[in-house]
Amino acid sequence: MDTKNLRQVNLATISESELLEAARQGRLFIAPAITDYSERKAESIAQILNYVSTIHSYASLPYHSTINRLWETILNDAQLQSLFLLNRYASSRNQPNWYRVTAVVCLFREWGIYRQDVTALQLHMLLEHSTRRTNRYNGMSRYLLDHKDAMALKRIAATFIRT
Repeated sequence: MDTKNLRQVNLATISESELLEAARQGRLFIAPAITDYSERKAESIAQILNYVSTIHSYASLPYHSTINRLWETILNDAQLQSLFLLNRYASSRNQPNWYRVTAVVCLFREWGIYRQDVTALQLHMLLEHSTRRTNRYNGMSRYLLDHKDAMALKRIAATFIRT
């Protein structure tokens, strides 16, 4: 639908007959109400933290005691937060991007944040409480991080190494 020629009208300034006539002619477009997304964002961050908490015991020794704070810091970082939340459509705004979370877990395993004796697929299956790979694992390749975001993640992770 071409929405560039649409104009917003106020229900107080349009008559009922004009509204009905526009609807009959197929010229009526009702946009979804804009809601406050900050509450949904906070819920999504909590969902992601809960999701990844199931594999905290698989964090490597240098990160074992700080893995939860690492995830909290990443999810509350202004630059990185948008990577983990969907923003394409109003209906999905600030919903968790599970593919990106899975991609970051696999990246963390590569970097040694999660133990090397556990494969990325095993971590994924633990996250999903599944015995096989799911669409979140199969589709994560579309959500890999670019170099700038990966380096920002790496900088944050480096501050959490337990010495």
